[in-house]
Amino acid sequence: MLLMLAWRNLWRNKSRSLITMASVFCAVVLAIVMAALQRGVFDNLIKNVVGFYTGYIQVHQKGYWEEQTLENAFQLTDDLQTQFQSADGVTAASPRLESFVLASSGEKTKGCLAAGIVPENEANIISLREKLVSGEYLTQNDQGVMVGEGLAKRLSLALNDTIVLLGQGYYGSVAAGKYAIRGLCILVRRS
Repeated sequence: MLLMLAWRNLWRNKSRSLITMASVFCAVVLAIVMAALQRGVFDNLIKNVVGFYTGYIQVHQKGYWEEQTLENAFQLTDDLQTQFQSADGVTAASPRLESFVLASSGEKTKGCLAAGIVPENEANIISLREKLVSGEYLTQNDQGVMVGEGLAKRLSLALNDTIVLLGQGYYGSVAAGKYAIRGLCILVRRS
């Protein structure tokens, strides 16, 4: 009896019922589209962040995250490298040595991240070669550096200029070096 009464009431005012059904239908479709769009944006965001620098996995010595110093780094052996690269799902691996340093040129200084890399490995992981905007990509035993365009602009540097890096060495000693700029790269996408 109640179902029949509800059915009749629905069609008593047809335009009201059709407007209600259309609005519910549109709300459901929009909710599905927004959920799909959100999931796509999040997946793409994760892919971009991971592909930009770190990759999906980082391997550190125990205790490194608590105190990120050179003393907590470990020596990468050929056996370890083979073990990392043979793990399921690993397509590429590269050792890195990172430290925050003070970059200087003349009277100007800026704090930045310095990363010691294996150039050919990095080209496969984070497409570093494609981020090069001028100059040349580093070679295996190159004594020069690649610098982000923003840092170069802030320190008024260009290709083949010298940049001074001051940082912390092993056991807290001061590490300093002068390096020729081999290439300028873009580390943040231009809009």
